[in-house]
Amino acid sequence: PHEDVAEHVVRGAVPGDLAAVEWLQTSAARAAGRSPAVAAELLQRALDLAPPGAPHRRPALADLAAYLLRCGRLPDAEAICRGLLMAGPQEGPTDVDEGTLRTCLIEALVGQGRVGETLEHLALAIASPGVQDAQLGRLWSWVSQCRAILWDLEGAADAAAQALTIAQDLQDGVGIAVALGNQAVVAHLRGSYPRAQTLAAEVLQQLTLQPGGADQSFYPALNLTATLMDLDCSEQAERTL
Repeated sequence: PHEDVAEHVVRGAVPGDLAAVEWLQTSAARAAGRSPAVAAELLQRALDLAPPGAPHRRPALADLAAYLLRCGRLPDAEAICRGLLMAGPQEGPTDVDEGTLRTCLIEALVGQGRVGETLEHLALAIASPGVQDAQLGRLWSWVSQCRAILWDLEGAADAAAQALTIAQDLQDGVGIAVALGNQAVVAHLRGSYPRAQTLAAEVLQQLTLQPGGADQSFYPALNLTATLMDLDCSEQAERTL
């Protein structure tokens, strides 16, 4: 199996062995879906072996930040994203997408509870010309989530509407679902539980129809569960969980 061979490569490779670097990067990508912690370990080893000027070093660092984010090592993910953003864009086809880096940084900050700082970075990201339109919609969804955390429900609703408009214009099914999920959160916090339930259920249905949508279903499922509990529908809440 690929992971077993990767273990031998990790133990036996020497710095500068580009074949070993390529093998470890491939193994990390394969392992990411099952265990981002294993993927991070393999990719870190690949970076240790790669020469400092290797052309794929920046994309590998960006992938490492994503793996670290997913396995809960938020300060490490934050540090990598900050370093790559501070270095600025690089020439060539192997550069890292700015929007991806900024989104990873934002998720790392939110996960650490640094909501005010997150909103500052969101403003920078939204104003940046290096962020793509599809990413812009997701960034507005993060603004909505942060505003909801701060109990600025009007601001959260406005940001969710902005995210929904962008996603609809792009026909981005997952983006539409995420924005509707933000609206469900606002409705829930306002005490409009039937509307929150309808929106949350619609979100989960929408995600099942989209490629990669299942990866986005965790928080909408929790939102629906919370709404069902407030409606005293405990059996439905258990089934949702």
